[in-house]
Parts: sequence; structure tokens; C-alpha cells
Amino acid sequence: MSGPTSLPGLLARNAAAWPAAVAVQEKARGLWHQTTWAALEARVRVVALGLEQLGLGPGGRLLLLCENRPEWLVVELAVLALGATVVGLDAEAEAPEVARALSGRPVGYAFAEGQRQVDAVLGALGELPAPPRLFYLRPRGLRRTAHPSLMPFASVEKIGQDRAAAEPGRWAQLLAAVDPAAPALEPLLPGAGPGPARTGAGLLAAAGALLAAHPRARGDQTLCFVPLALEAEQVASVAACLLAGSALSFPENHETLRGDLRELGPHAVVAPGPFWDQLHAWTLERIAGTTPFKRRMFERWLPREAPAGRPPLLSEWLLLRALRDRLGLTRARLCATPGTLPVPAAAAFFAALGRPVLALGLDAAAAPAPAAGQRGEAA
Repeated sequence: MSGPTSLPGLLARNAAAWPAAVAVQEKARGLWHQTTWAALEARVRVVALGLEQLGLGPGGRLLLLCENRPEWLVVELAVLALGATVVGLDAEAEAPEVARALSGRPVGYAFAEGQRQVDAVLGALGELPAPPRLFYLRPRGLRRTAHPSLMPFASVEKIGQDRAAAEPGRWAQLLAAVDPAAPALEPLLPGAGPGPARTGAGLLAAAGALLAAHPRARGDQTLCFVPLALEAEQVASVAACLLAGSALSFPENHETLRGDLRELGPHAVVAPGPFWDQLHAWTLERIAGTTPFKRRMFERWLPREAPAGRPPLLSEWLLLRALRDRLGLTRARLCATPGTLPVPAAAAFFAALGRPVLALGLDAAAAPAPAAGQRGEAA
């Protein structure tokens, strides 16, 4: 692998090469809010320096309990720049799950998004000899929550800003010292809590293999909706976007995901298996409610089997092109799920559409979801 060999190193490379290009965007209240590579690196830098000032360093561990949002990425890259390890959990984790994550090796720090996540961490502290320093992003509902370990995330950033002004060369020193073979992430294993640690070099190697099979270019969009605590999502979204210099996009919520997909038209889509089932069912409902002519067009020109190469020209022009555009999959080179595969009828439908849904395993190797020889009919 040429160039930087760590995730924070790739961030610095991208910020230097394409400072004004979009690195991350998040949809909130109907609008996409963009962060450039330069702005992302600047924020990661101050957070890393703030965390270092508060004592996090090589060998340390930070529990990350947050929805998919830019702050997850900021905290993760800051932690890795310090030679520490991220322990990932789903944002919906309850206190017993947090307690299991904290009961093994010591976790000295935790980042919680809001009141729900703070309550889950605080509820797990009873059995611990030393509670972690707990940073929170959203103060709403926390005014009456008193605990000596609580600190607003904004305070971490302020500490980092002061440190950056006092030691302008410290960030470069941290980047030069990152060990790609050090533990970087303890990913979430569904139903079992955090799993064995993965190294930064391992995540990048898996992302490189994925990009070799399903390329992404600078400026491409990746729609990310699977929890970032999962290893497959870290590979397919975080590491792959850093390697390719492409943008990572977070939709607003479950209810807006289908509309956000169509609006964005991403080049890579990573979504839970049930989402692909629902998108297939929604398409069939729309076809059933349209005119008899359009129903006949769908039945006649949807390929009966997944095309080995390009779909038949008439199918492409009379149906597939418009259907892919309606679903937001026109530009998609990768459609994937890290968990349950779509049901066979849905898998066959997307394969016939020329957008087969791939299964991303724990090793992030992509394999096509099996198509049972059907077309897009309901199972």
C-alpha cells in the first residue's frame, strides 16, 4: 500500500490534496450539511489534542456510543491518532450491554451522544471500580444529571483548540507515531457486544480489496446507514472512503432513508438487509397501483435472470434505466448489507436490475446475495 498506512494519515493526505472537497455530509431537517476534508481534519486535530490533554494515549480505550453522524467519525479518528482503541456499541444499547463492554479490559473514556446514551453508561457504572471519563455531545435533558465524570464534548474541543495554539506541531507528531499494527477498533458483534480488536492495517487491507472489486473515485458518494460499530461498515464506508477520497453521507433517519437514497443517488449504498426487502416490496406496490400498460412493461422487460453482463438493450431502455433512477440506484456500483441478506425474491429483483446486493461478512469480503432464479415477484 503506497502513501499513508493509517486512517488518520489518510485523513491528513485527503485534507492536503483536496481541502475544499466534501468529506462527510449529514442530512438534518431536510437539508444536507457538508464538511470538507480540511474542516474534518481540523476538528479531528483539536479533539485528538483535547483527549490527549485529558490523558488518553497509546493503549487506552474509548467506548463510543453514538448514532451514525460526523461526530462518530471525528472521535474515532482522533482516538486512532493517539494510538488508542475504539470500543464500538450500537447507539440503542442498554445499560447491561454497556456493562458487558466495560467489564473486560479497562475503558478509561466514553463518548455518548445524548441523554439516552449517557443514562446507559451511568447505569452500567455500579459494578466498576473506576468510572470512565464520560463526554456527551447533546446536553438536552442532562441539566439535572450530575456525575463527576461528565464533561461536555465542547469542552474537549476547547481544550484541544488551546493545545493546538500552544503546540502547533503536535498533530504532525501524533500522525508520524501512529502504528498501523496497533489495535484500532473493537467492533460490535451483534448479540455479543464488542469483539476482538482489529488493527488499522487490517481495516485498510480489507477496504483495499473491496475497492479493487467495486471501485470508488474521489468525489463519489457513499450512503451509510448501518451502525458504524460494525466492522463491515467500518471497512465499506469509513476505511474505503478515506482510501478513495470519496464522501460519506448519513441520511436523516429510518423514515427518510428511501427518499434520501433517491435524492443523493450514491455510488455505494450500505444498508440493512430488511431495507432492501422493503425497497423491493415498495416497488411492487407502486407497480401494482400503476396503469395496466406500465404493469405489462414491468412484467415483460424485467429480465427473468440476472444478466451475466449488460442487460438486454430493450430492457435497459424501456424499463431498467427509469426504474434505477426512481430508486436512486442509477450511479450505484456497490449495493451491500453487512447482515441478513434480502429474501430470495428481493435478491433476484436487484440482480435483474443490475444492482445485486452483496453480503459483507466480518472479513468484509463481498459475495452476491443468492438469487433463487425468480424475478421481482413477491415471495
